[in-house]
Amino acid sequence: MPHFICVRFQVDGRIVVVHESWLVGEAHCRWPQSGNIEEMVKSATKPKSEWGVWETDILGGDDDYETCARRAYSTQQSWGLHHKVGGSGGGGYVPDKDLIAAIPVPTSLTPQPVQANIRYAVDYINELGRRNSHEVARETPPTTTTPTTTTTAKKRKAPNENAEVKATLDRLEESISTINKNISLRLKNIEDKLKPILQAELLSSGSKTPEFEEEEEQDEEEDDAETRNLTVLSAATTLEQLNEWLDNQDTFAVSKKVTCTHLRATVRKFVKACMTKSVARQFSWTGFGSRRLKTKISFRDHKVFNYLLDVLHDTPHRHASRAEIADSIKKVLTGVGDWDGGRTARFSSFPSIAFFP
Repeated sequence: MPHFICVRFQVDGRIVVVHESWLVGEAHCRWPQSGNIEEMVKSATKPKSEWGVWETDILGGDDDYETCARRAYSTQQSWGLHHKVGGSGGGGYVPDKDLIAAIPVPTSLTPQPVQANIRYAVDYINELGRRNSHEVARETPPTTTTPTTTTTAKKRKAPNENAEVKATLDRLEESISTINKNISLRLKNIEDKLKPILQAELLSSGSKTPEFEEEEEQDEEEDDAETRNLTVLSAATTLEQLNEWLDNQDTFAVSKKVTCTHLRATVRKFVKACMTKSVARQFSWTGFGSRRLKTKISFRDHKVFNYLLDVLHDTPHRHASRAEIADSIKKVLTGVGDWDGGRTARFSSFPSIAFFP
């Protein structure tokens, strides 16, 4: 392979001479952003990681730098571009530093998303407009051109181009939004048309739709509730009666009677339904008193606790955790003394306060 390669930058069509070690595959090459590029090419300077990677077309090559440079110059002229290749000694092309910084060249040939390509095209158009303004100001005689006028020319031209590009992007976004809405409406219409057809096919094949199965389950639950005995026995007055109550009473009937919106209210109603106040006062959650002595019956170790779990399973509180249920039982058993008017009697025992005028 020749040492010096003649390539054409696809970003602006300029033709330059690079060293063979600067090539990246067959469609890209590295290019320095500063320095004496002609000497770097002749001396075969090793490319650095900070150099940009540009998409190029390989036009030919030669072992002699001067020969390759002359071919690059003649090829550039045949392309009809207005940019010369190389310096006084046939040097390589030095891309504009602002263009290198403003227009990133992809390092791979992987297709990019549409929005990324649009933004890349917008940046490229803006940079070309800025460079054209700069070249027009540079060709004006020095007597009439100053850095201030060049900056003014760029500032006057760039907003117009930016406005046009922005308007184009707005139109594209509006078109994409309209297309998405139309697709959503079309899919909704298709779904509405297919739904009765699918239901008819399922019914004809003997299978049932989820909605139909849910309605059937609700009907079965209602029929089951009507056919089952919903009678609840009276509250037990002794521990022996409580054991008989737990053995003979249907949990489903109790769940229908004690169900409340809150878990604690449901537990309180259950305890009142299965035992009287005198029996309930014999229970505590652990069975231990204030001095950690076994003074009461442990609610958690009695079969009434497992019975309560079965009742809650038939209520909306079936997903309550053991900790939540235990907390509710503790608070209900603590307030047993306030049942049957106990709170009113307790407050009436307080001495009354006389107010004198």
